[in-house]
Amino acid sequence: MNRFVHELHRRRVFRVSAAYAVLAFAVINTLAGASSYYGLAPTWVTGAIIVACAIFPIVAALSWFFDCTPWGILRTQPVGEPPPEARTVFTDRRVEMILLLFLIALLGISVRGLFEEYAAQAQATPPSPGFHNVE
Repeated sequence: MNRFVHELHRRRVFRVSAAYAVLAFAVINTLAGASSYYGLAPTWVTGAIIVACAIFPIVAALSWFFDCTPWGILRTQPVGEPPPEARTVFTDRRVEMILLLFLIALLGISVRGLFEEYAAQAQATPPSPGFHNVE
């Protein structure tokens, strides 16, 4: 049992699992807080919890088999084998660019939604009685 726990530490399974738990907790709490603001049904939060729990074993298994290194995502080497040459599955720049484009797209969608909501509220709100439109 001690060897297994040592292997979990060596392959960073605990670290990745903890990071995933923190990220899932943040996403679920953000969704729970935003659900009332955006008018989402409470089943969205329940669905997010179920999806987060279902994905957790996949994340743990991937962290067992792969390591994120400065050279990219590499397969974890068995004990005693020398590290491979700097051969990557993905390069860091490609992954960074994909994530950056994804975040920019999400930001654009969010900002557009806020402006549309603000414009809809401005059109729906009648002017207050103390002010008159001068034309």
